[in-house]
Amino acid sequence: LMGESCHPCFGLVRNIQSFVKDGANLWWSHVLKETNQAADRMANHGMSCVENLRVYDHVPSFMYCAIMADVMSCAFPRGY
Repeated sequence: LMGESCHPCFGLVRNIQSFVKDGANLWWSHVLKETNQAADRMANHGMSCVENLRVYDHVPSFMYCAIMADVMSCAFPRGY
């Protein structure tokens, strides 16, 4: 498809395809963002960062509520 290599995840998808082609066992499942709020919050934050890599030595303040919700298995509806 035209322009497919422009997608930010193109390299990741190609790597996964290569692993599978080489015989790697691969398993995944879809998890709604409401059930993994910490990952969703980090992904959203990462999209706004100018650095390619950011390493934290403690939990950033913007993550506290999402982590507590995940720990307590508390999901919020979209748009909450």
